[in-house]
Amino acid sequence: MSTKKNKVYLLSGLAGLFVAMNAYILSGVGGMAKNTLLELAQAVVKEHGLNADPKMIAAMIQIESSGNPTAVRYEAHIRDVSVGLMQTLGGTARWLAEDMGYNAHGVPSNEDLMKPEVSIYFGAAYIEWLSTYKGQNRGVKWIVESYNGGPNNSNSQTLNHWNKYKAARMKV
Repeated sequence: MSTKKNKVYLLSGLAGLFVAMNAYILSGVGGMAKNTLLELAQAVVKEHGLNADPKMIAAMIQIESSGNPTAVRYEAHIRDVSVGLMQTLGGTARWLAEDMGYNAHGVPSNEDLMKPEVSIYFGAAYIEWLSTYKGQNRGVKWIVESYNGGPNNSNSQTLNHWNKYKAARMKV
């Protein structure tokens, strides 16, 4: 078997593992309490002077990871992994640290993103960056949909994400 085929099989196997882990993790096992998440979001935003609403962060944590700091989801369509409370893509977190100056926690590994403070920091940093994407102030709906699908990628999945966010926000 060629090396290329071995890599394909390895990636396919890892994808299955991530899917299985994600189903278990997002079932509610190991989730942090909502009030703890809000307090932590408030502390992280304040400590780092980030322009992100802690209530938005707490609601997004509920829909992204159900409050589980070790949540992992393989994103096959982009060959990256969403990790931690905020389900920040590893590549996005590294880009924020290396290119955008959000480096209070250094350049994070996927394991680093499983630390609640680190996950919230990079999730909040991405929210802050999205809030003025292309020099324009953006609304909450646009930010939430873009956090899920990327800037300017509105579709039925991001609309569903927005609806989940509205329901979660009412409980924060």
